[in-house]
Amino acid sequence: MNTTRSAICGLAVAGMMLSGCSGTNTTGLPSVLDAAAIADLVVETRTDVRALNSATPTFANLPTNSSATYTGYAIGDIKTSSGATTARNWIGDASIDAQFTTNSVSFEGEVTNIVAKNNVRAGNQPGSIAETFATGTEAEIEAAVGDYESTIGSITIANGRFAPGSQDRIRADVSGGFTHDGDELEFDGLALGYFEGDNYEALRVNGDTVSDELTITENGTKRAGDFGIQTVR
Repeated sequence: MNTTRSAICGLAVAGMMLSGCSGTNTTGLPSVLDAAAIADLVVETRTDVRALNSATPTFANLPTNSSATYTGYAIGDIKTSSGATTARNWIGDASIDAQFTTNSVSFEGEVTNIVAKNNVRAGNQPGSIAETFATGTEAEIEAAVGDYESTIGSITIANGRFAPGSQDRIRADVSGGFTHDGDELEFDGLALGYFEGDNYEALRVNGDTVSDELTITENGTKRAGDFGIQTVR
């Protein structure tokens, strides 16, 4: 299991409540890039999650009356349109706290320590950062993110719960955002995802402005985009 869970040195935001409202939190200190730590985090998380993704959990194995912390990373794109081939890509540390009860879960968390870069290949393009994260070595990932820039802010995941009628699929509310290169990026809406592993050991949370009920704005103007969070406990 993972032991190293801080990809980027520095504090991205101070005093952000996990159940915070929408809007960009611009207080706190800028994140500081550590490309080697990002690469280590991505490969470690990727390995752990893939070892669990062949198993779909059921309530028979739900860890009732217990809590767990899931940690890992997030990666996302913000684009001018859904068909754009370039994007503002961002990466951050993810931490989610879950409380399990009989046939139920509640969870909340944050993506912090966010770094970003403009005008990179969008995730649906060959050679994108998302592709490198999925298949690259630590050295390749470190090289790919070595010139990413600091941001101020965080993204909040709140009101996480099982989707109606499901024993593994989830829904959660998304809010918050960050400033990068003079722009304010805000997130608001719904994210979807699922648990993996026989005993709910992994949790993925995904948001998309096209297929999900997610809104992303840049300085108040709507943008297309998506993000994916991979975590394990």
